[in-house]
Amino acid sequence: MVDADSRGCVGKYCTTGIAALVLSKNGSPDYADLWGGGLGLNFNPAGDVGAAGYADLSAYTGIAFDFSGDVVPPQSMRVDFPFLGQHGLDAPYWKGAMAYSPLTGTTSNPQHVVIKWAEIAGPEYLTQEVPPVDVTRFPFDPRAVQAIQFLVFTNASATTPYSFCVANLAFLTN
Repeated sequence: MVDADSRGCVGKYCTTGIAALVLSKNGSPDYADLWGGGLGLNFNPAGDVGAAGYADLSAYTGIAFDFSGDVVPPQSMRVDFPFLGQHGLDAPYWKGAMAYSPLTGTTSNPQHVVIKWAEIAGPEYLTQEVPPVDVTRFPFDPRAVQAIQFLVFTNASATTPYSFCVANLAFLTN
């Protein structure tokens, strides 16, 4: 759902859903097929054909936005930044040394989030793989960013309902 202001400008993006319970496949949780839900913005989309492009965002120091929600699953969201050069399909994210990104805004108390490029790392969960992945070998590169994604990730113990909005997305120059 997209809301427009009185001038007809789009500035608020919202989503609602339920991230599925992760089922087992060959005795292990199948996160590859049941990864979650959310919303995202491609910075240089390829259109109907080909792989997504990328944008050089190195002229900026980071990104900011307002986050709010009716149902924000605690410790179950990430702000991902897919980029060329990441480890497989595992994008780094804001506060990537943690298991999640600290999104806490509510409808009555929105959270203004400022993310500097240096705060994008990980993903932390790769360090727990067997064998562990050295995520420092795949540092985030703002010269090759494909998207920003606001993701609710799944788990193997319960479904994860969510309902949140992102508004006033802006690049930072300071």
